[in-house]
Amino acid sequence: MPKVVYVNCPHCGKEFYIGQEFLVIEESYCHCPYCSQEFKPEAARRAARA
Repeated sequence: MPKVVYVNCPHCGKEFYIGQEFLVIEESYCHCPYCSQEFKPEAARRAARA
């Protein structure tokens, strides 16, 4: 089963998940499903999840 990482968009701050592979592929970009902005995974803040 694929692993996911919960992150917060650096533009709107809303939480969503990305596949763990986005953290290891250097050329990858994340797409926020809420504000439609694209950003590098390093720019995202990891969400605190219990």
